[in-house]
Amino acid sequence: MEMELSKYHDPGKNKELIAAILDSPQPLEETTKETIEYFRSLKNSKPLPLNSQYRKSWMERLWAMTGKKHSTLDPRNYSVKVVADEAVPEWKGGLDREYANLERSFQRIVNVESFGAVGDGMTDSTEAFRKAIGSGYVDVLVPAGIFIVRKIELPSWTRLRGAGKGATVIRLHNEALKKQRLVTNSNYVKGNHHISVENLSLDWNVERLGNVENTSAASIIPAV
Repeated sequence: MEMELSKYHDPGKNKELIAAILDSPQPLEETTKETIEYFRSLKNSKPLPLNSQYRKSWMERLWAMTGKKHSTLDPRNYSVKVVADEAVPEWKGGLDREYANLERSFQRIVNVESFGAVGDGMTDSTEAFRKAIGSGYVDVLVPAGIFIVRKIELPSWTRLRGAGKGATVIRLHNEALKKQRLVTNSNYVKGNHHISVENLSLDWNVERLGNVENTSAASIIPAV
């Protein structure tokens, strides 16, 4: 069976799609258990060989020396349980409390169009987003449309909220560099926290690169 999905497909609908394809879908409890066992098996697997032609940037080399070793396993051994037909990690309760703290922190609720953003798929709205976001403690509403930006940097205590996946699209500018991040945190040294990007799609606009070697960035990420 073949299925073609738009690049603005809402992954929240995957559950219904899978149920329609499978005659007898596996119970969620069994699927969750199998997934956990699979990631545990990866712990002992050998890493893939690096591409000898790829040259790391100075920042990538710095992170390789100073960053913590990545693992697919949760070092805190949080459990996963099935609640109301959904797989819920044990740490979700803490995440929900921090999200509530984020919502209480807002000193402004703004619409990015009030700062000059235009969702016509052509206008560069980078400066409008920068002004709307400011120094944080803000809930930024992004209406339906395709908003072109060169980058968006989010400080702590910031929420970027769209009108729906596929309805609100933030797309990287045609003239952006190959490795340009579309949305990122604002302080790479000290780090940032309490940031949420919701109900919109992020488009890296990989078509702008033409026939060049693929990057590690995804083309479309529908933000939760």
